[in-house]
Order: sequence, then C-alpha cells, then structure tokens
Amino acid sequence: IFMGMIPRISNNRLLAAISLTTFVLLYLLLGGYEERIIRVEMPPKVQLILAEQEDSRCTEHHIVIVVGGHTTCYDALPLFKSILYHHRGPLVFHIITDAESRQVLPAMFDTWKLPSVRYALYDMDPYRSRVDWVPNKHYSAIYGLIRLTIPDMLPVDVKEVKVNRSEIGKAETQLAKSLSFRNVLFLDTDLIVLDDIAPMFIAFKGSNESVMLAMAENISPGYTWGRNKWPARGRGFNAGVSLLHLERMRRANWTEMWTREAKGLFRKRIVHKGNDQDIINALTVSHPEIAIQLPCAYNYQLGNTSTPLGCEKRERGVKIAHFNSPEKMRLKSKYVVHFARFHDIYKAMDGYSFRQRERCEGDSEPSTSLTDLTEEDYECDDLATAIKTVYRTQLYFNGFTPSSESNDNTLVTHLSVDRLDRFLKLLDYWEGAVSAAIYCTDAELAQIDKKIQSGFDQNRTNVALHAVFKTGNYYPTNYLRNVALNASRTGFVYLADVDYIPSEELYENLRTVVGSSNMTNKVLFVPAFEMTTSCDENMIPRTREELLKEWNEGKIQLFGNNSAPDNQTIFDNWRDSDAPREIDRIPEFKSFVVVPTQSVPRYEERLIGSGWSVDLYYSTLRDAGFRFEMTPGAFTVRDPKYSHTMTDDEVSNLYIKCSRIFQEELKTDPKFEKVFQQVVS
Repeated sequence: IFMGMIPRISNNRLLAAISLTTFVLLYLLLGGYEERIIRVEMPPKVQLILAEQEDSRCTEHHIVIVVGGHTTCYDALPLFKSILYHHRGPLVFHIITDAESRQVLPAMFDTWKLPSVRYALYDMDPYRSRVDWVPNKHYSAIYGLIRLTIPDMLPVDVKEVKVNRSEIGKAETQLAKSLSFRNVLFLDTDLIVLDDIAPMFIAFKGSNESVMLAMAENISPGYTWGRNKWPARGRGFNAGVSLLHLERMRRANWTEMWTREAKGLFRKRIVHKGNDQDIINALTVSHPEIAIQLPCAYNYQLGNTSTPLGCEKRERGVKIAHFNSPEKMRLKSKYVVHFARFHDIYKAMDGYSFRQRERCEGDSEPSTSLTDLTEEDYECDDLATAIKTVYRTQLYFNGFTPSSESNDNTLVTHLSVDRLDRFLKLLDYWEGAVSAAIYCTDAELAQIDKKIQSGFDQNRTNVALHAVFKTGNYYPTNYLRNVALNASRTGFVYLADVDYIPSEELYENLRTVVGSSNMTNKVLFVPAFEMTTSCDENMIPRTREELLKEWNEGKIQLFGNNSAPDNQTIFDNWRDSDAPREIDRIPEFKSFVVVPTQSVPRYEERLIGSGWSVDLYYSTLRDAGFRFEMTPGAFTVRDPKYSHTMTDDEVSNLYIKCSRIFQEELKTDPKFEKVFQQVVS
C-alpha cells in the first residue's frame, strides 16, 4: 500500500526513492520479517561469591589454553602474569599446542620456576581431523575449533581435588596419570585477568546434572542481526571464557553432540563464521539445559561491535577484560585504551617476582635466616648467586620461519639492550638466518618488541630473537650463547659477537665452504680485525682487497695479541690462500668460528662475565677432537664504537678471589675444574 502511494505523494522520483529506502530500513530494523530461527532467552546468571573456607587457597585449579605459534607464546605472557598476580593458590595449566609453541613453552615454564604451578602440553595435530571439516571464516582458524576437542584431549580421570602441597613446587612437562580434576576453566589468550579466578570454579554448585558449560553473555549483536540469523539464546554466549564440566560432557557424548548439531546446520546452509563459539551457541538452543550464564564482568568483551557500557552498569568491577577483535589492543575505543593500560602493566611486570608466590603448608620456603649466609664478601656472594641462577627464557618472541638446510649457516649472537641498534645494523650485512639472545628486563622487552615491529623489515622472517630476562649484576655470556645456539635450526652456526661487522658476502662465502667441504669435526676460523685509527663505520674495509690495502698502510691490525709469533704466519696463510687451510693451534688473536650445530660442545654456563675471550671454548673444541681451519676471504672488523663491560683480567681476578665458593664443584666435576684452572691462569 505504501509503495503504491509513493507516486501520489510526490512526482519527484528521487524523493520517492529516498522514501522507499527509509521505509525498508525501518521495516527491517523494527523486525518486521519472519525469523528463521526461534529465539530462546538467556538463562539467569549464577551468583559467584568466594566463600572464605579454611584452606580454600590450597585447592588446585585447572586452566586450559590454546597456544599456537611462536609469537602467541609471548603474547600470552600478560595473561599468565595476570592470573598469577591475582590467584595465590596452586595452578595447573593444560596447554594445547602446535609444533611451534612446543618449541617455546617448555623453556618458558621450566626456567620460570614458579612455586605451586605445573603445566601439561597437548599436541593438537592428532585432533585436527575432528574439526578441520567445519567451514571456518573466523580469524582464530583451527586454533578456535580445536577447543571443541578438549574433553577428548585431556585425561579421562579428570576431577577437581585438593592436592598434597609438598608435591608441588616445580613446573613439569607432563602430569601424573593419577592426577584428577573435574572442572577446567578455558581462557582465550587475548584477555587479562583483573581479579581472582577462584570464584568461577563454584559456578556449577547446585546445578543439575545436565549443566556442562558456564559462559558469559555475548555483548555484541553478532547473533541478532542479518536475515539468516545463527541460532543463539538472546544475544548468545561468548565462549572465550568458559567453565567446562568435563565429566558431564563426556557422559553426554559431547563429541557426537556438537558434530551432529554442526552438520545439521551446515546441511541447511545456515552459515556464520563457523568457529567453535557458533557451534556451542547452536547447541544451547537445541539443548538449553547444558549451559548457565556467568556474570558479564567475568568476560568483559572489547570487540569491534561490543557494547560494554551495558555490562558496566549492571556489574560492579571488571574481573576479566577480553580483547576479542582482530585489532586486539590497537582497536580505537576508549574502553580498549583503558584496559590496554592494564595489559601493558602486566606485560612489563617483572616475571621473577612470581617466584615468591604464596606457599601452603608443606612447601619449602626461600630462606631469609641470617644463619644461612655463607659468604662474607658481597662480590663473591653476588657471583655465587649468579652462577646458581636459572634465567627466565622466552624463545622466538618475534616469530621465526626456520631454515632446516643442512648446509646453511645461522649467525648466532647475543646482546644487551644498549646493543640493539648495533644488532639491527648487523642484519644489513648478514642476509642468512640469525639466532640472537637478548638480555633484558620484561619492561625492556616490551619496548624492544615495539621497536622491532616499527623499525624491522617485516619481510625478513629468518631472524629468531630470544629473551633472557635480566636479574642480578652479571651478564650471563655463556648462557646467552647456548640459548641462541640451541635455537638454531641449520646444519652449521657462525658464532660471533654483535659488535663486529662482517666482510662483504660473508654469509655466501661460509655457505659455499661448508657446502663443498667435509665438515665432520671441523672448525672454520674467521679472523677479527680492528682499526688502528678512529674512523666511521663506512670507512671499515668490507672486501679482502680493501683490508689488505689498509693492512699495508698500517690502518688495520689483528684484534688481540698482535705480538704473538704465530700470528703473522697464520695471517700470511689466510691472505694467500683461496681454500680452507688447516692450522695446528688456536689463533692468539680474536676470531670467530663456524661449527656443526648438533655435534659442537656447548658453552660452560657457570662462567660469567661479558667481556672475556672465547679462547677457553676453543680449547674445549680442540679437546673434543675438532680440527681447525682458516676460512679464505672471510673476516670481520670490530665496530669502532665497541667497548667491553668486563675485561678478561677482571673476570679471572674475581674467580681467583672467590675460588672457595667453587670448592665442592671442583671436587666433583673434572670438566669444570679444568675450565676453572684455565680461567684463573
């Protein structure tokens, strides 16, 4: 009728078109079309009140998280820290992983040394086929869908119990089969916890036996707009924070339940994003008895279309902030900006502080008794502490595409934060794979991450960066070297310092040599030089011809002991040779080496200091049966801005002065005794 009246109202066709468009929009917005899915109201919210019960803080709680990829392990750190900050009781993290995250998480947890925290890793690959048939347009991809397999993936004998606190005190890669738990809390990695999670675990208290899920309402209109709406109760549930009753889910045959529901919907060509949350919401319509509603404060969503103000008015205090948009903390929203500040606080928070988490009866406490002090000298006590420290380690925090070529070379190096610009410049001279360990605090790493994202060539994916978190007063040189070395994936590594500029095409030169030679038990030496006069970096020779010209003019020399009688002979052989030439002794000048990644000995981590030479390591290589060769045409030159923070003599004198703290180790470890004697001599 309205459409027929339009020509009578106005002869202006443009006005008629606008009127018609306005009418259609109003018609749709007012819901004047038939819904194809019957809407079901949301259930009432459960009341979560933490009862003050005796020893309640000693109840172990279980958390499930899906972590896929190298960078997600680092991105999840604020989540882990926020949980630890607010929850004082024992925790078990069940982490569903892919191949990349399994390279990172064991080192992250094992070096964190968290009291009353354990973890278990689960390989998602055997379960992919159970979900990869689901049409999926969500940005979480397979990592969202894999959550549907949690009841199948986690151990069957899972029930919530109180644990013997004396058995907890270190992280483990696997849980004992006897451990059981019933309720697990699933958390997305893109959220932070702002209060204790303990009250959430009582959500099923008093519920009937059919309830198996507890989730908060979805505070965006994703399930209520459009003509072909996806089935959901009201605005639907958001599954990013979900309490799962595993025993009831298995009893109800969860896998068959969700699979049948999903196939039925896709058969009817009802299409949404196809992620796990869509399937769960459809289940709550066909089986409304399976879910109860958590307060929205426990899943305060900060997505593109979220309306958090409504939740804010109904609930006092946000417990969990959820950055559920592809932009995460970068989304332009006043709510996101506000909670992103908390995210940054957790990200910069000192992870070592969580080693002092509250312990229950039966846990060993760190000693604060004055009678336990053994050293009278501050320097020696500091040295002893540094030697015994387990340094927190975060591998591949920037993401990494590894090269597995057997004849390829990875530049292995280490640096402190003040050398970061020098390291970024080094990348201009080395196009091959790089594995670098950075010694920094949590706050410094957050800044490094931002700087790399803004000033780093994003197309370069062969640079692996690892964080070793700073504590104490000494630079753990050899630990940093081992971290970068162990994280390398190529057949060979070039062990070098960050303050040296490689010769032109050094990477291709070394790659050619190792590809055309029998490198079994062989070490290739690359000599290091230094300018005798001050100059800018662009004046440093890059080719052998340029270097020899500077050598003849007295502008450059071997770095180190130039008066050693064998130096000139070794240099002459290097200068005149076009093929690797064997040498029968360790050069007495500074040099770096190319070695086989797998078979080469690792550095002795009980020796600390940042400036002393690697001659001791080369002696270890010689004792291990490696043969030495000089690499023709290959060299490196010290950056004129280079400076040591601790000299060889300072390290040697310190170890001599504090030798009494090594007495027991020297008696029981012949290898360390030999290296120690080399240090003091």
